[in-house]
Amino acid sequence: MEVNTQPKRLSPLHDQHQILGARFNLRGGWLVPKVYATPENEAKALQESVGLADISATGKLTLKGIHAGAVISASLGESPTKAGVVIAIEANNILVANLTSDEFLILTPPGVEREMTASLDTEIASQDSFVSVIDQTSGLVGFSISGLESIEVMRKLCAIPFNSKDFPKLHVAQSSFAKVRATIIRHDQGASPAFQLFADRSYGEYLWDAILDAGREFGIQPVGWGEKRY
Repeated sequence: MEVNTQPKRLSPLHDQHQILGARFNLRGGWLVPKVYATPENEAKALQESVGLADISATGKLTLKGIHAGAVISASLGESPTKAGVVIAIEANNILVANLTSDEFLILTPPGVEREMTASLDTEIASQDSFVSVIDQTSGLVGFSISGLESIEVMRKLCAIPFNSKDFPKLHVAQSSFAKVRATIIRHDQGASPAFQLFADRSYGEYLWDAILDAGREFGIQPVGWGEKRY
């Protein structure tokens, strides 16, 4: 058996994934579920009902300070200028969410957060700005809820209406979700609605079970990362 000696970081839900029979991949130092059943079954769930993925390995950086937006613009070329707005930098597979006038959330592929932090710190120093960069990657659990029925699942757990008018694509809100404070981003995949949800790591198992329970009537199914980069 081949042994991979690269350091591994684990989601707080790793034991649950093992019980469900997940097969794993290494991404950015994290051991993430690649697939549970078959790629075909998981693709069908995403197309016809709803899939739930553990995306805790996603890099999560919080920037705080009145000049945080300027630092992000200088580092990444652009930054969302209004609270509640998210921009997708497709070339780097990065999302930048404007939470408030002086707080932003940057989401990166697994492992990229370390390089991103260094780049942001360099820019902060060059601007002589008082902006703090907080790496919350290990402290926050993450979920992707996507598929045709994902809106119905989200509505069962949160008071946000989640329709395209009130909560459109590339929009962010901080709200109570299953009675847990969470950051929710709508990041549709093509014509299919999709949401990313982040909360304190300690609520990982509780939220996983709550989402699965809410989605049972819609045929929700755990899905792996496959070749996707959330």
